[in-house]
Amino acid sequence: MNEAKPLATVSLVKETKNKTIAVVIACICSFMVVADGSIINVSLYTIKQALLLSEIQMQWVVDIYLLCLGGFMLLASKLSDIYGRKQVLIYGIVIFTLASFIGGIARSGEILIFARALQGLGAAVLATSPLAIIVTVYDIPVEKERAIRYWAACTAMGAAFGVFIGGVLTTYLSWHWVMFINLPIGVVLFGLVRSSFNSSQHRSKAYKLDWIGAISSTVALISFLYAITYSSHYGLNSEMTLMMLLVSFISVVIFISVEKTADNPLVKFSIFRYKKFLVGLFVVAMLGISLSSSLYFLALMLQIKDGFTPIQIGLKILPMAISLAIAALLSSKLKQIGFSQLAFIGNILSSIGFLLLFLLPESYSYYEHLLLPVVLIGCGNGLIMMNATNLILSDIPKKDSGLAAGLQNTTRQLSGAIGIALLSGFSQVVINDLNTSVADKTQAIFISYHYVFFILFVASLIAGFFCYRLQSSIKNSLLN
Repeated sequence: MNEAKPLATVSLVKETKNKTIAVVIACICSFMVVADGSIINVSLYTIKQALLLSEIQMQWVVDIYLLCLGGFMLLASKLSDIYGRKQVLIYGIVIFTLASFIGGIARSGEILIFARALQGLGAAVLATSPLAIIVTVYDIPVEKERAIRYWAACTAMGAAFGVFIGGVLTTYLSWHWVMFINLPIGVVLFGLVRSSFNSSQHRSKAYKLDWIGAISSTVALISFLYAITYSSHYGLNSEMTLMMLLVSFISVVIFISVEKTADNPLVKFSIFRYKKFLVGLFVVAMLGISLSSSLYFLALMLQIKDGFTPIQIGLKILPMAISLAIAALLSSKLKQIGFSQLAFIGNILSSIGFLLLFLLPESYSYYEHLLLPVVLIGCGNGLIMMNATNLILSDIPKKDSGLAAGLQNTTRQLSGAIGIALLSGFSQVVINDLNTSVADKTQAIFISYHYVFFILFVASLIAGFFCYRLQSSIKNSLLN
């Protein structure tokens, strides 16, 4: 098979006028994408009252963004490779900004959910470009590592700062501004991309998009995410859930069959032979579940049980964002310890934080009981984000670094969406079981969140175990 190279990838260095501006663009894109996944969490009950949303509609406001984001990332990544990052990134910015405007002026739940779906589609483009830009533009390892460090810090901060920003905007302006805030940022991004990238050349005529692979992978991801989300409301045995799972399975079979014989596959399966890549990808999946779910359930717990306002919730979660940023930035000073060891330490810190949340007493004090686990989870995830990314890219050939970066982002976003959907469904099952024995529904919700935090504790331990095993195998190979 003659594998034609997508021209946009090999010419990206020539397209970029200023590497520093490219990193700034990458950081802003990642921050926006991750922040918009959590910025609406603290506004949900305000939006519910304003638009008279049902419980299912309220959940879909969160889930539809993550569903479209995760479902279209592989396709968005490949389109960027073919048509050029500038062109595709500009389309993504326009779609994301337009969707934010539609969401801001929404006067019904249906319009808001549509806007969030469109926003997720634009976010899929914004999410796939940043890390691919960095790993393609930078040839010098030290410069690349520094750029990845800044990207990791902004990505990690986005989720936690999103909650804080959402709280501030909802309290002092209105919930509409959790959508409108993206308009000026989108305009600035549009200008930066237009000025910092040269126009791409036309794509290679020899390179053709693997449309069957692209469509089957997108259908597989979206139908699977839809099934998981739907099951949290109607059960795993519902007709719609089972049908979507079947569609996903058939699409996966088609995708694998096509990719094995495609001249220009969407995913080269040979990349999965690298052990560090596989372990790093698993750790990133656990990170996506840990970070997205912890912010989602912490915000709900503080709002439902304690009745805190959006700004109060944002302030109480802010230490997680600060510790995330500090840990991600300082991890470079500890790089002599090794990527896998630092990722192991990060998972242990996160697991301790989740264990403390699991043991949280019903009458808790923020400073005595909640602040420490919030900081520990932040520090742990900051270390994981930076070092899992480096672990993934450490033994991947440069020609496959863009694909590795795309798979890393796709895995993190998908795992976050799946984690929230699964844990929400699990929480609802626990609440329904407890309603017969617990008089107060708020107490039932609080108990169900305890079990959620225990699951996150176990997930962090498992990820830490894989990092430890990887480091042991590396030491043994060096000794032998």
